[in-house]
Amino acid sequence: MDAKMLEGLKVRVNKDYVLKLQRCGPKPGDSIKEILACEVEEAYCLVQPRAVWAELIVKEITGVVVKLEGGFMLHAGDMAKEWGGSRLLAMAVVTIGSALEERVDELFAQRDFARAMMLDSVGSAAVESAADDVNYAICQRAETLGLKTSSRNSPGYGKWNLTDQRFLLGATHAYRIGVRLNQHYMMIPRKSVSFAIGIGSIMVGVENATPCRRCGREGCEYRR
Repeated sequence: MDAKMLEGLKVRVNKDYVLKLQRCGPKPGDSIKEILACEVEEAYCLVQPRAVWAELIVKEITGVVVKLEGGFMLHAGDMAKEWGGSRLLAMAVVTIGSALEERVDELFAQRDFARAMMLDSVGSAAVESAADDVNYAICQRAETLGLKTSSRNSPGYGKWNLTDQRFLLGATHAYRIGVRLNQHYMMIPRKSVSFAIGIGSIMVGVENATPCRRCGREGCEYRR
């Protein structure tokens, strides 16, 4: 497994997405807007976006089990259908590092709850933005090979077993970007994302997939 590091990732914090996470409603007050602007500016100074990804050959998909080269298996649940027809499975781990969440902990300790919760949501938006950048890079690579891609999915979503986090982090050598798992298979730093994307010439599940649903990249030539 040849794991690659991706550098130069861009983070674009979508303020509307942050407000949605905060459940502020369609017309937030001026005080909320001010806190949001402040925490977005602070976040840009704290985030350190990094990513690793790897591709494995898909040997067989049987029911909910995806068999990969090297004898590896994923218990992907309903995600296995979406990957039908995949030749390859691209797996990625993305993080913005630990500095932002350490700052969130500081703000909570100072009982500055409004700023702490806002910065935490900004961090979630930031790591999703970085994941979009990696998603886009994988789609570009597939395009150069004349192949199609599925939408991205993560362990723990749907019926995909969360324990497969171990394999994704191992396959991508996620330790190289400082990401590890705790005993509950949750990633540390918390503002990290893992996912997989099917790649193939005939994607059985691609008609029902929505690869652009979570992507914030405007002006993308692949956008539906």
